[in-house]
Amino acid sequence: YRALVNPAFSEKRVRGLKPQMEKIIDELIAGLPDSGRVDFMSEFCVRLPVWVIADALGVPREDLPKFKHWSDQAVARFSGVTTPDEDVEIAKSIVEFQHYFAAKIDERRENPGGNAVDYSADFGGRERDHHRYACCRYGPPDPAPRCAR
Repeated sequence: YRALVNPAFSEKRVRGLKPQMEKIIDELIAGLPDSGRVDFMSEFCVRLPVWVIADALGVPREDLPKFKHWSDQAVARFSGVTTPDEDVEIAKSIVEFQHYFAAKIDERRENPGGNAVDYSADFGGRERDHHRYACCRYGPPDPAPRCAR
């Protein structure tokens, strides 16, 4: 899975995302409440990596709540403290994620846009379909800010 999307997150490509990241930062700051009080963690720190990853994957803004939910579920599945009912919900969420990105990969084969989904769609024949499903197999990417390492 990571081998498929790693080219979209190479050092050179991430450096090239700086203007987009600055734009996202400006959007997030502009969206902060004017009340003078804000939960900076939830309103900015949590959203920033989710928005950056979503943009890199070509996820439209209107799908961000769904993408954030999938990311939260991906983290929850490794917590070791979920109930059997929560495990079922997590599995359903992963399947939703898989269907969403399988459709995105199919769309991007026809209309590439230079994001990580395009890298996954850029395979030929049967191998392409194998990679398509491998990309979607494990669920959403971890939104943890690893690029800071």
